[in-house]
Amino acid sequence: MTDPVEQKVFAYYFPQYHSIPENDVVFGKGFTDWDLFHVSNNTGLSACKFPLPPPAGLGFYNPLEKHVREHQANLAKKYEVDGFIYYHYWLENKPVMPGVLDALLTDNEPNLPFCLCFANDSWKQCYSHTTNGIHKAFHADGSTFRQLYDKPKIHAAYLEKLFNHPNYYRIKNRPVLFIYKFTAAVYAYIKQVIDELKQYGIEDLYLIANTSAFCLGPYNQEVLARTPDAYSPFTPHIGHPPLPVNLVSLPCAPGGFVGWNATPRHPNDPRTRDYSPSYIA
Repeated sequence: MTDPVEQKVFAYYFPQYHSIPENDVVFGKGFTDWDLFHVSNNTGLSACKFPLPPPAGLGFYNPLEKHVREHQANLAKKYEVDGFIYYHYWLENKPVMPGVLDALLTDNEPNLPFCLCFANDSWKQCYSHTTNGIHKAFHADGSTFRQLYDKPKIHAAYLEKLFNHPNYYRIKNRPVLFIYKFTAAVYAYIKQVIDELKQYGIEDLYLIANTSAFCLGPYNQEVLARTPDAYSPFTPHIGHPPLPVNLVSLPCAPGGFVGWNATPRHPNDPRTRDYSPSYIA
C-alpha cells in the first residue's frame, strides 16, 4: 500500500496485553500489563486510584483474539485513524511479543494499513511493585533481554513477510520503518537488513527516526551520524532538544497523544499529561 503524498493518521500499537515467555520469566507465569491495573500500593497520582477499572468497550482485552482486533479496526475507522504503527521488538536475536503480528498475517485483522516501529532498546527495567524491588539482570550490562545487531539475515527473513503484506504502508514504494533510537549502530545494522531483504524483492526501506530527548540521547553532536528519510517527534517523552541540522530540512511526521498516564507502570513516579480518569472509566 503506497501513498507518497496524502497525509494519514496512524496510531501506535503496543502488541502486548497477553502473556509472553519473556514476561513469564521476569514477573511470573501469565503476567500481562493488565496486572498493573490491580496494584493497590500506589502512592503517586491522587486522581489515579488503584485498582483501576477496565477500559471501556473491550475491557481487559487480549489482542490475540480476532474479535478484539476487528473491534479495534472498527474504532479506528470510526475516528478516522487510517492505520497502526506496531512496536516491533527484536531481543536476543528473535522477535518478542510477535503474536499480534502473526495473527494479523493469518486472519488479516485489523484489516487496515500498518507499518512497524523498531523499538530497538534493551529491556532493563522491571516494575518494582511486581517483583518486590528485585531487578532481574541476566547480562553484564544490566539488561534482562538485549537488543543485538548481529543477525541481520535472520531478522530480514522475519520482516519480509510483514513488509510484503498488501496492507503494509509504503512511501515511494518503500516499506516504512520507524526507528525508536536512530543511532549509527542501528543505521549500519538496518543497511545490512536491507541488503538481505533484496532477495525477497524489497530494494529499500523508508526510514523515519523518532525524535525526543531520549530517542536522540545517544548523539552528542549537531549532526546525526546518518540521515534518515524523515523524522517524527515522539511526544510521550517530555522534552525535545534542538534537531540535528541534517534533520531540519527532512519531511516531518508529527506526533501526538491524548490521555497519557504511565502511573500503572511507575506508581511512585507518576508520569501523566492531559490525563483524566474518565479516559479509562
